[in-house]
Amino acid sequence: MRRIYGLLDAESRVEAVQFDAPHNYNRDSREAVYAWMARWLQHAPAGTKRPERAFTADPLPDLLVFHQRPLPASAVTAAQLTDNWIAAAKRQLGTADRAVLQSALRHAIGLAAPGPPAAARIPSRTVLLAGSDPELERLAVQRGFQVRHVTFKAYDAAAAGKVRHFETYNRTAAAQQVADIVAAAQETPGAMLVATRDYGLAGLLASGLTPLSRSILDVGDFDPSSDDAFLARLYIPGLRRAGDFGTALSMASGPVVLHDAGPAFTLAGARVEGRRLSAAEIADLLAGRPAPRSQPHGDRR
Repeated sequence: MRRIYGLLDAESRVEAVQFDAPHNYNRDSREAVYAWMARWLQHAPAGTKRPERAFTADPLPDLLVFHQRPLPASAVTAAQLTDNWIAAAKRQLGTADRAVLQSALRHAIGLAAPGPPAAARIPSRTVLLAGSDPELERLAVQRGFQVRHVTFKAYDAAAAGKVRHFETYNRTAAAQQVADIVAAAQETPGAMLVATRDYGLAGLLASGLTPLSRSILDVGDFDPSSDDAFLARLYIPGLRRAGDFGTALSMASGPVVLHDAGPAFTLAGARVEGRRLSAAEIADLLAGRPAPRSQPHGDRR
């Protein structure tokens, strides 16, 4: 904040105070604000204190419109309000500006805005492998590819669980997986990405957040229409509000193949296979040879 105020040579007008207290606007906090306002709005000297004068709080019936009063007949319950919000969000996703959704997706993952567009990247012979698949790795090397494993940062779930609202200021485990794949891709321009079941969903989001020449992702029979599925396997606050996979696919720079997709996986912008592809079929796709298509899924690009 001081750095920003320094743009106007006013960094001395920023002050921070800390109190060990629950989340509230207590007397110590209020008196700190009084003193700051006295200095800068009333031109009082530095160090001036403004103790709070005694007062009597207004009674609750005067402060709360429905305190001990019946709700109107049109009032909705908390559950109904949540349903209304979700319905409104879904309607907005259909008309929202794509750039806004892309920015929201980056914010949900905790990634900075992209820099200037890079020069065209020539596809490389490097395969980023998120997860473990020894047979695929053997076949890829046999066909002349260099395989590089994505390094995932350790996530201390026990430590995170001790911090209230941890995900307000930190990435969740799923968001960190996405960020790790993005970091690996940025270090290997033009690479292709293959992700196993444990990392396929994170790889799908990453495919829209960094340039990849091709992505082949095992999404593990995921149901993208289910909030419970996102909570269980891809918990990232704000992700659905940003358009989740649809937004990511709209940003993808290379073809995306999703396999082991359940019947509910009907996203446009990718080739979707209902069955799990074998290591040999994935190696064929890496080499640019089309693998046999299965039903009922097919190319939805």
